[in-house]
Amino acid sequence: MDVDEEEEQFNQAFGEVPNPNISRRCRDGIRMIKDNDEDFNLFNLEPYNADRLTNQQPRAWELLGRYIANNTNLRMLDIGTCGVTDEMMALLFKELVRSVSLHQLHLNHNDFGIVGIRCMLPFLESSSTLHTLNLTSCRNVDTDCFEVLISALDGKPIKELYLNGCDIFNISSLNTYNLPNLQRLNLRCNNIGIEGCITISNLLQKEGSTLTHLNLTNTGIDDDGAEIIASSLKQNTKLKELEMIENSITNRGCLAFFKLLNDVSSIDNTYNSNHTLKTINIAEYVTSDLLDSISEACIENRTGSSPNSIGRSKVIKTQLKGQNREKYCKLQGIQCPSNIFADIEPNLLPNILALIGESHGQTELYTALVPTAPDLLSYIDRKALLTNALSKIDIEYEMIKAKRIDLKKRLALLDVGDSKPQAVAEAEDKEVALSGKKRGRKQET
Repeated sequence: MDVDEEEEQFNQAFGEVPNPNISRRCRDGIRMIKDNDEDFNLFNLEPYNADRLTNQQPRAWELLGRYIANNTNLRMLDIGTCGVTDEMMALLFKELVRSVSLHQLHLNHNDFGIVGIRCMLPFLESSSTLHTLNLTSCRNVDTDCFEVLISALDGKPIKELYLNGCDIFNISSLNTYNLPNLQRLNLRCNNIGIEGCITISNLLQKEGSTLTHLNLTNTGIDDDGAEIIASSLKQNTKLKELEMIENSITNRGCLAFFKLLNDVSSIDNTYNSNHTLKTINIAEYVTSDLLDSISEACIENRTGSSPNSIGRSKVIKTQLKGQNREKYCKLQGIQCPSNIFADIEPNLLPNILALIGESHGQTELYTALVPTAPDLLSYIDRKALLTNALSKIDIEYEMIKAKRIDLKKRLALLDVGDSKPQAVAEAEDKEVALSGKKRGRKQET
């Protein structure tokens, strides 16, 4: 096709004469896509322009798809709320399948269904760049559409998938196909129920899970479903945000997440709780203390610098302060332990005691020690302690014996009636006299 013919097609579909009501902004945007303008990366087709394109020249959708396919700079295409039907999808994706530049595709609030989804499949299966697909409030996108869509995205680089407000009841295809790079999944206002929770649980427990943001608002989840999802997050270190409001979740479901975030049954369990989930909105009408405790745990997860520092902070705040420990144990329905040192290695006790005194003051340290004093004795190696004490006594005994002998010698000298200096002098006189006799014998010889 030569340049003149191509320009003629553009003018017929988007030109000012046949389509005077198309905005200049829209017309200029399409032209920049056609001309592969390197500075034009985002295109948003406003709803009123879409209506005018369809009414004046339906083939405009096909031309738009061709221009996008030949473009190497366009990163985002937004045709949301444009009344896109299955027929329009067929025209748009007829040539758009060849696109190599799109990163984001927004088709939200449109009217297409399974036929439109199938028209899009060749593009989805061939794209190596698309990482965001938005089908929010496409009411004709149902469970069948979901399965076809997920199969087409199997192994692809998709990172964000928005399917909120569709008509999806079964999401089990997420167990069948692999979305290895998926980070954000929005299923809000789809009635997935308990079976959907099981699928989500499997997804979160899968080795190499990359999901960081999950929206399950108003998806038919009850306490059983909440407990299933909470359980799946015990070893998960990726999910950061979870939305679950507008469901049938009561105190029981919320409690499962509180135990996930801060299990106060022991110091070790508190330290090894989930430190990754930073934001969770789970229910509106449950015990305020429970919601506050969940919120506090999330704040700890957000402000900590590492899992180890977060675990340490939770232990200090919830285990090493008696008042808090009692409160959280009551919320979790467990007996508050009288001895918090039961599971602590003896060599760690000095550090734990120092933390109590440093973080909560000497009063709290005394309060912690008094009821646990008998148990603390059990940590001592009594045989070693007695052996050490006996060794000290033996050393002291030998010192006393030596001192006793010295005193007896001194008493013996006193019994002779002479002082020690006098006895020494007499000994010296005898030695002098003896040496004099020896000198006299030498002279005679």
